Amino acid sequence: RVSVWDFGPQLTRLAAIASDASGSTTREQVAPLHSHAHKDEGFALDWSRAAAGRLAAGDNKRSIHVWEPLEGAQWAVSDAYQAHTGSVEDIQWSPTEGTVFASASSDRTLRIWDTRDPSKAQICVTAHEADVNVASWNAAAPHTL
Repeated sequence: RVSVWDFGPQLTRLAAIASDASGSTTREQVAPLHSHAHKDEGFALDWSRAAAGRLAAGDNKRSIHVWEPLEGAQWAVSDAYQAHTGSVEDIQWSPTEGTVFASASSDRTLRIWDTRDPSKAQICVTAHEADVNVASWNAAAPHTL
């Protein structure tokens, strides 16, 4: 399950407590703003810096879901983007293109996706002889991964 929380009010209270000499805190339950169940656990997760509120999440069953922000702190979660033949290990949004993200997989590939055409990866390269666990865009050269 992937969930999104807003901890703004709690962090504001925490800052006030930090300036108070007593330093007493209380635990409180905070409900998520939105949750979505994947088919399996996953570790790939990234917020877009180019498109506010857009989130991508990948799981061990080869699925990627893109969360599109709606009004009222809600998200529309896409159908699964599927092309990997192994678990999705990492997802990274392009630093400059709001519709483009990269995924890394245990199937040894890096794939480039565009949300305007979720039916297939736009680019696929075999990047290593073993699992590809991490991807990172170069902020200084934004088309370099």
